[in-house]
Parts: sequence; structure tokens; C-alpha cells
Amino acid sequence: MKSNYFEHVVVYLSVLVVCVLIGAGVRLVVIGAGVDEFTANTVFWVVTAFGVIVYAILTIFIDGLFTATLRKFFPKMAQTKTSETPPLIVESLEEIRAEQKRQMENKKRVKLNYVVQYTRKEFAPYVSDADMELLCRYVELYADQVPLTDIRPIKVKDLSALDLYHFGWNIWKYLNVSKQDDIALFLKKVFAYNLNDIEVDSIKSHLKDDPKKGKILVWERLC
Repeated sequence: MKSNYFEHVVVYLSVLVVCVLIGAGVRLVVIGAGVDEFTANTVFWVVTAFGVIVYAILTIFIDGLFTATLRKFFPKMAQTKTSETPPLIVESLEEIRAEQKRQMENKKRVKLNYVVQYTRKEFAPYVSDADMELLCRYVELYADQVPLTDIRPIKVKDLSALDLYHFGWNIWKYLNVSKQDDIALFLKKVFAYNLNDIEVDSIKSHLKDDPKKGKILVWERLC
């Protein structure tokens, strides 16, 4: 494709140069005949433009004539020539889809890295190192929408249920991969020690309560 583009550029530049040379030649002839400078310049541009237009018309006419002749006298060759284009289009679409998929995966990875770092920052003072690794792993599973089964709940100290609600709201809103029911169930399972007596429906209904209160606040940009 790039080679064809370069060839077209070379051809049209060559035509333009030839037309300019012809226009310059006519201009010299006109000046030699005693015509003033302004008129000579006008003649130069008219001749140059006329040459370009004539070339474009002839190109379109000849290409159309060639295609019509090929279809009339050599239909199989014309069909073969026409059928060469679709594979190129399909290949191009596949490349576009692959690139879009890569961009989506990169975007997903960036968001996951961000939310994991956010989790570490918020819970570092309140959980053990082992539980921190587990919590980050659970967040990754939630981001990938993998059901949490046979997990070991995280033991959290000095954080209220409201803090855990705010944390759940923030990662739910930021990742945007599930319904609120799912993040409420996630909180219920992961923080079972702290939310043992609270139902999933109650967790869901209080995710964004008092966004400015607690140690973990609701992100303002997500309110």
C-alpha cells in the first residue's frame, strides 16, 4: 500500500513538473511576442492548470475504458482483478480489531494496577502483610469477574463498616465491571469478620453513605 502511494506521488509530481515546464515555455514565447509581464504570468498558470486537468481527465477516461474493455472481452480476468480487493479489506479489519483489543487490554491492565495500588495504600495500616496480598488478589479476581470461592476472609482492624462500604463503592465505580449486588457480595465474603451480621442487600444500600466520613472516603470524582 505504501509502495502504491509513493508511485502515485512520483507520477503526479512528474506530470506537474512537465506541465510547469510547458507553461514556462509558453510564457517565454508570449513574452517574446511583446506581451506584458502580468499577462504572461496569467498564461503560464492557465497553461499549467490546463495541462493538469487534461491529464486527470485522460487518466479517468483511459482507466474506465480499460476496465470496460477488460470486462467485455476478458470477463474472467476482470473478475479476478475485482476479487483481489476483499482479502486486503479483511486483513485490514483484522489488524484494526487486533489493535483495538490490545488497547482495551492495556487500558484494563492500567486500571487494575491503579486499583491494586489504591488497595495497598488504604489498607496498609490495617491488615497484615499476608492478608494484604490476599486482598489484592481478591481485587484482581473481582476485576476479572472470577467468582470468589473457598476464600479466606481478611482480618481488618480499626476500620468501620462504612470504610469498607466506601472502598467497595470506589473500586466498583472505577472498574465498572459488575452490578452493585456483586460488589456487595464481594465485600460480604472478603470482609466476613467485619460484616458478619450485615446482609448483602444492606451493604448494597449503604455503599455511598456519608462519603466524607470515615478513614476511607468516597472518591470525589466518582460521587
